[in-house]
Amino acid sequence: MNDTLPPQPYFNPLPPDAQFDRVCTLTAGGRQFQCPPFHVDFEQTQKVGIPSTTTVKIYNPSDATIKSMEAIPIPGTLARTYPQITIDAGYKKLHGLCIQGQIIDYKVTENPPDRVLEVKTSDNPNAWMNAWIGRTFLNQTASSVL
Repeated sequence: MNDTLPPQPYFNPLPPDAQFDRVCTLTAGGRQFQCPPFHVDFEQTQKVGIPSTTTVKIYNPSDATIKSMEAIPIPGTLARTYPQITIDAGYKKLHGLCIQGQIIDYKVTENPPDRVLEVKTSDNPNAWMNAWIGRTFLNQTASSVL
């Protein structure tokens, strides 16, 4: 006679999209947002040979937060640069730096009752745009270069 009961199926009372113990800290434009209580979504795209890009959504930002994402003029030039951005995310006991880069564009959409600030970021685009890609040697043979 067997006195053991058959295994019971596991019942998970949480919905499948529950964000139990998840944390996120977004720092951009001299401001810092903690999730919770703020609601922040981000999605990162990575391809070989191309700087990674990230779309960050901040829900119901203040006007000051939106203004802090604007490009800042570089003194003495006509150029402008966007602020740096970092995102540290994960779980309460296990989190780390997920994104470090620079804002390249942003837009605000109104979808009542929410206002959504959508920020596009990239891995330090100024360094990629000004990097030396290759070097050309004129009037030289391969053996003289090596």
